[in-house]
Amino acid sequence: MNPSSSMGLHRLTVAWSTVWLLAGLLHLPSSLIAAESLASQPAPPTKADLDYGQAQVRRMLKDRPTMAEHVKEGDAIWQWAVGRFAGEDLGLRVHWDPNRPRPGWYYERLFPWKDQEPLIRVNDVYAAEANAPEPMTFTDSWGYTVSALYEIAEARRYLQVYEDGVEGRISRHDYIVRNAKADYRVAERVAGFHRTVWTPWARDKGIAIAPFRISAKYCATYETWFDQFKDPDSWYPWGSWGVYYDTDLLPHLIRNGKLTASPSDLEHGAQQIRLLFHDRPGMGEHVVEGDKLWNWTVQQFAGARAGARINWRPQAPSMGNVSNHDRPYRGKPGVVRVCWCYRDGPKKNKPIPPDYLWGYLVYEFNRLAHAAEYTKAYFDAAAGIHSKQAYVDGHTRMDYQALKETKEFYEMVWKPWARGSGIEPGKFLILDRFKDNYEEWLAQFDPLQPGHPSHVWNTVWHRNIVPHLLKTGRIDPNSPDALQGEALAKSPLGVQNTDLIHGESQVRSMLGTRPALKTHVEERDAIWTWAVRRFAGEGTGMRLRWKASRPPDGQNSSHSVSFDSDMPEIRLSARWASGPNQGQPMSFEDAWGYVVFEIEAMSMLAEYAKNEEWAVMRSLTKDQYAARNTRLDHKALNRTLEFYETVWKPWAKAKGIETKGFAVLAKYDADYDAWIGAFTPGASDDPRQVWAARYEGARKRYLPQPTDTDEVSPVPYVVMGIGGFILLAFLYAEVRARSKNPPFGASAP
Repeated sequence: MNPSSSMGLHRLTVAWSTVWLLAGLLHLPSSLIAAESLASQPAPPTKADLDYGQAQVRRMLKDRPTMAEHVKEGDAIWQWAVGRFAGEDLGLRVHWDPNRPRPGWYYERLFPWKDQEPLIRVNDVYAAEANAPEPMTFTDSWGYTVSALYEIAEARRYLQVYEDGVEGRISRHDYIVRNAKADYRVAERVAGFHRTVWTPWARDKGIAIAPFRISAKYCATYETWFDQFKDPDSWYPWGSWGVYYDTDLLPHLIRNGKLTASPSDLEHGAQQIRLLFHDRPGMGEHVVEGDKLWNWTVQQFAGARAGARINWRPQAPSMGNVSNHDRPYRGKPGVVRVCWCYRDGPKKNKPIPPDYLWGYLVYEFNRLAHAAEYTKAYFDAAAGIHSKQAYVDGHTRMDYQALKETKEFYEMVWKPWARGSGIEPGKFLILDRFKDNYEEWLAQFDPLQPGHPSHVWNTVWHRNIVPHLLKTGRIDPNSPDALQGEALAKSPLGVQNTDLIHGESQVRSMLGTRPALKTHVEERDAIWTWAVRRFAGEGTGMRLRWKASRPPDGQNSSHSVSFDSDMPEIRLSARWASGPNQGQPMSFEDAWGYVVFEIEAMSMLAEYAKNEEWAVMRSLTKDQYAARNTRLDHKALNRTLEFYETVWKPWAKAKGIETKGFAVLAKYDADYDAWIGAFTPGASDDPRQVWAARYEGARKRYLPQPTDTDEVSPVPYVVMGIGGFILLAFLYAEVRARSKNPPFGASAP
C-alpha cells in the first residue's frame, strides 16, 4: 500500500463528505427494478395514497421539529410535500425514514428496490462540519428535503444511467456526465420550486426569503452550470460520481466479464510491457510478443481487470517494499512498481531473479484487480461503517485473495508458458508461505511482529482513518485507537525511532555541506527539531533526503516533483545561482528560507507528481502544467511565511538574532494574482517560466533511453557506407594507375 495514496484517499474522504451534500450522490442497491418499469406518466394518486402522504409529512415534521416552525396543514408547502410522498411524480409512494443519513451526509434517498418503497432521510444538523455540528436551519432543512424528493421523482433518469453503466453500454466518462445531467434536472426543479412555491408561500407568511443552501451553485443553463466543474480536479462530478462508478459498478463489470480493453488500451498495455522489459530486462528474456504471458500482461496494463489503465514505473517502491502499487484515482491510471533488488536481509541490494520479479508483479496486478473493493472499504471505514477489526480483517482477506489468484496464475499460466518456452518454471518467492486455507496462512505469522499481513492495514487505520473519525466526532478522543492514531500522526511513518534517526543524519549532512545553515543552530533547538522531523517524514508521509549537489537549471533550490525513488530529495545552492547577488554566498537566514520553502513544497509532493504524470501523458498543456505547479509554489510560500512567523521569529528572538526576512518571500503576496503579477512574464525568475521549461523534459524522465538493443537511426551507417565506397573506388583507381606506370626500379610485367 503506497502511503501517498493513503494520504490522498484520506483527503478524498473529507471532500467526499462535503460535496455529496451538494451533489446528492446516488445510493443504489446492487439489484434494482428496471428503469422502464416506472411509468413515464404515473396515474394520479388515490385518496389512499394522499392519506399515506399526509401521514408521512406529519411524521417528518414531528421527527424534525425545525421543519414545522412555519408550516400548517393544508398550506402550499404542506400540500406539495403530501403530493410527493403520495407518489405524484414517480407513481410510487415515498417513505419518510426518521433515522439520520449515513455519517457525513445532509440527506439520503433510496430508489425503489424489489418490494421496498423509495425513501428519504434528512439530517437535523450540518453533518459534514467537524466537531460540533450546528443544527440545520428551517430553510436548509426544507431545501435538502425538496432535493431528495425531486431526486426520487427523477429515478427513471438515474436508474437508466445505472443500468447502462452496469451492463457496460456506456463508458465511465459518459456515466459521470449523464448523472450530472440528471443532477442538473433536479437542481432546476428545486430552483423552480423555490421560485413558484416557496417564495409566494414565504411572502404570505411574512418569512424572510433566503436561498436554499443546496442551490448555491445553480445556474440558469446547464452549460453555464457544468462549466463550473470542467477542471479535472473538480470533485463534483468527476470525483463524486467517478468514485461511485469505481466502487460499485466496476466490481460488477469485472465479475460479469463486461469490462473489455479497447484497442487504444491494448496499445497502452503493449507500450508499458516494453518499458517494463527495458527497465527489468531479465523479465523479458524468454517472453515472445503475442505469447500467453505477453498477452496476459498487456491486458493487465490495459486495465481489463482494474477498470483503468495501469502504468509501469521503474522507481523503487516506497517504505522498503519489493513491490507496491497506486490504485487508479478518479479515472487516472494506476501505477505498479517492482524493485530490481532485495530491500533488506542478507541479500540486500542483490538482484532479484526474474521469476521472483514476475511473482511480485502478478501479485500487484491481482491486488489492482480488487482496487474498487479496497477503495470502497476505505471510504466505509472513514464514514464509520466499519470497525477497526472489520477494516483490518477485510483488507487482509483481500490481500490473501490476491495471493490465491497469484497461485492460480502460477499453475494455469506461468508453468504452461515456461514449459512451452523450454525453460524451468522456477518459483514465485511471494508464494513461499502461501496456504490453501486463510486461517492456516495467517497462523504462520507472529501477530506482534511487523511482518504480520495485517500490520500494514492496522497502521493505515491509525494513521489515516482515525484522524478522520476524530474530526467528525465518530470516535472517543480518549480511546486507545484515538491515542495511538495521534501518536502515529506525530510520527507519520510509524512509531519506530528509525525515521528520526534518518532525519538527524540528513540534517547533519545538510549542515555539514552548507555551513551557512549551521550558524546559530544548535542540536535540539526549535529549528533543528523542525528540520529533523520534516526529513523524518512529518507532513509528507515519507522520508526526505538531502542532496548536496547543485540544483538544476540555475535555481537557488529545488525539490523532487515525482516519485523518482523511495526518498524524494531537496537541494540548495551554496551561492546565489541567479539575481543581483549571483555568485555571492547566501546568508544564513536566506539559505534557511529556501530550505523551508522546498520542504513545505514537498508536503504537496502528491500534487506535483500528479501534474508531472499528466504532463507525461500530455493530459496537460505546457501552460496548464506551469500554472498548476506555480499555484502549488504559492501555497508553499504561504506555509513558509507561516513558519517564519510562528517558528523562525520566536526562535531568533530567543537567540538574540536580528531577522530581516526570507529572500524567498521578497515578492510574496497572499493574493495569488498580485504575487504572480510581480514577475516579468518569461523572465528567468518567473515561476511559470521555470515550470514551462521543465515541461518538455518531464516526458524524458519516463521514456527509456536507447540501448544497444533499441532501434537506432540508419543515417550514420548510410554515411559510413558512402564514405567507404568512395575510399574503395579511390584505392581501385590508384592500383590501376600504378600497374600501368610502375615506379623507377620496379620490374615491368
